[in-house]
Amino acid sequence: MRKTGEILNSYIPKKTTQKDLSNVLGCVPQYLSNVLNDKKSPSKKFLTKMYSIFNVSDEDKKAIENYENFRRLPKLVQTEITELRALIKSNFNKYETVPINYMGIFEDNGFREDTNDIEMIISNTGYIFEFIEEGTFFVRIDSSNYEPFKNRELVFFEPYIEYVKNDIESKYCMIEYKNKKDIFFVSTIDKYTILKSVNKNGKSYVLNKKNKKDIKILGILFGTFNKFKGLETKWVENILEQTELEEKQTKI
Repeated sequence: MRKTGEILNSYIPKKTTQKDLSNVLGCVPQYLSNVLNDKKSPSKKFLTKMYSIFNVSDEDKKAIENYENFRRLPKLVQTEITELRALIKSNFNKYETVPINYMGIFEDNGFREDTNDIEMIISNTGYIFEFIEEGTFFVRIDSSNYEPFKNRELVFFEPYIEYVKNDIESKYCMIEYKNKKDIFFVSTIDKYTILKSVNKNGKSYVLNKKNKKDIKILGILFGTFNKFKGLETKWVENILEQTELEEKQTKI
């Protein structure tokens, strides 16, 4: 990720002194130095003047916005995102990038829609898999109540496409029912569908054929990302196995 200082420095003529530039911007040289060295976040007033003076492109303005949003995140979240990006770059750079949407956070008392900066960082970056479905999304677990998922894990869901008739039997799904979103383990007994909430404080349901029509299946579990274990998903294993096979065939 490009940093604010790196971007702004690329617009400043080499022979320009920080003293002269600070006078033009109406700030002290130390403040200017801190911003250009990413020791301090710039104010909106400062950025407005920089953009006007140096005609900063919209693309670079967006990059600065992304970085400043990123650096406002808690350090732990920054670390997790950085590790996730590194994992993507090192292991899956041969596959195409597919954007992933961020839905929100599961907390002790349930789901909370969230549009914070994690969405911007990860969804704009995309995820790199050969077989990932467009429409895949992820949520953050911010609770210890969602077994088997761990606190601070990122949980990824692939889209449920009704006309494809995805099999959801014995799978974890994110489902909206009665205007509430939750993660359920889905099973069936005779003609009934059982939605067992993974949240120990959540509500589970036994649905007949009529009630089943009222549920909205948002996605089926694809995998999880944990800072201690990295990415865990059956698809990754399949991709790596296929890659090894292709390499062996190439050598033959």
